[in-house]
Amino acid sequence: MEKMILFFITSMFMFAANAQLKMGNHSQTNFLTPLFHIHKSFTNNKNPNGILSEVIGTPYENEKLELGEIVHTNSKQKIQKLFLRYNAFNDQIEVSKTLEASELHGLLKSDHIYARINNKEYHYKRYKDLNNQTKKGYLIKLRSNTKISLYKLLVKKYTKAKAANTSYHKNTPAKFTDQHTYYLEIGEKLFLVSSSKKKTISIFPNNQKEVKDFIGKEKLSLKKEKDLVKLVNFYSTL
Repeated sequence: MEKMILFFITSMFMFAANAQLKMGNHSQTNFLTPLFHIHKSFTNNKNPNGILSEVIGTPYENEKLELGEIVHTNSKQKIQKLFLRYNAFNDQIEVSKTLEASELHGLLKSDHIYARINNKEYHYKRYKDLNNQTKKGYLIKLRSNTKISLYKLLVKKYTKAKAANTSYHKNTPAKFTDQHTYYLEIGEKLFLVSSSKKKTISIFPNNQKEVKDFIGKEKLSLKKEKDLVKLVNFYSTL
């Protein structure tokens, strides 16, 4: 069964629900992701405030396409090397055979495969958001060992441009802003990292005292990525 899944993925991974996307080509498919809708409307808008290049920030974690790998989750078999980048606004791994971004594909969203870009892994997983709503999306694996893994959910919030109310005020440009949420995975369970130390400590039922003492001793902030990495490294030694 596992071999059949791997064969299917190898054959189909580039044909996601997001069919081929061609920037600036009017014959593209009807299904366009939100980002490409925005890009098209900005390109066709004669108002200079509507040009994508003038938007503050970026929809990408890293705008540059990087040589990366598509990997089978269970076997760790490398399926193919391609040029990749993560579109965090659209929650999509964009794929290209070359460094040119003129022809992009959306990677198949599946928990059977993950993307590796610049030594970071992008896993499509089920998680609960801050409102306790179950969702599926890409989580970026930051640290992992045999006992625990640390993931980051990167969300790009898009805010539209706003015209000034009076001549005494300036127009507010459109912008992308980053929002981060962190998750800890122990066994096969994924836990949202709360800013509440009490809630986070409860994730470790067998080592609550040790974790609590370590957080206090090191003065860790559960909102800081580097401190969460320290916590994961410590827990792996218990």
